[in-house]
Amino acid sequence: MVRLQSSYRLASVTLLAVFSLSLFGCAEGQFWRTGKYAPWVRKKWEAEEQIADTLFARKKRMTEAVASVAGGTVESQQEVAQKLSEVILRDPILLLRLHALKLITSLDCPKTADTLAIAASDPSSDIRIATVEALKRIPGQDSIYQLQEILANDTDDDVRIAATRALGNFQGQTSVRALALALEDRNPALQISATESLMRATGQQSIGRDVAAWQNYVRQVAPGADAQTIPGSNEEPQIAKEPSGGTFR
Repeated sequence: MVRLQSSYRLASVTLLAVFSLSLFGCAEGQFWRTGKYAPWVRKKWEAEEQIADTLFARKKRMTEAVASVAGGTVESQQEVAQKLSEVILRDPILLLRLHALKLITSLDCPKTADTLAIAASDPSSDIRIATVEALKRIPGQDSIYQLQEILANDTDDDVRIAATRALGNFQGQTSVRALALALEDRNPALQISATESLMRATGQQSIGRDVAAWQNYVRQVAPGADAQTIPGSNEEPQIAKEPSGGTFR
């Protein structure tokens, strides 16, 4: 008799739990089609919508601010770059930091360069990769030197591969010498990325992905020289054109 009563109580509790879950515990309860959701579900959605609205609004404000000073004075661009820099270096939301990094390359002012130099050592590998992507859109020797520094010193292979690929975006002997670092690396992925970038930087498509052939090419072009003494390194590097059917990504 006692066992029967215990079984009855257990069945009653189970049925009550199932009823409660179906009614209030999830969006798929029996009243969900009428919009009658459990309070915790509604609060969760409201919080998520608020965050999404905040992200959208902040991204929109940043984009509009950059557009308003594009082509303007250095001072006006510097002011907007300062605000973007604060987001890039201090904001807790990664998506906003990445968006600000993308935008800041449109501003030709000292703050842009300063911010990218700091972001290149950020603890987040996502930020460092985004910094590499930003640098490859800025022509000039400084971009190549920073990318070479990242390639030589970063501890994350994905960041180093990104820097190797970015160096292929520049034509000239300086970028060729910088890519020699990746050619000599023990990581096959870095070596292959270096060959693809060298095809873009030099236009020597016929060498293909032959690592040994590229190593020999670099030794002939700049034997034992650093970037500042490579013939032609005083020339301003140009953004390389994407070859038809190119493999650089």
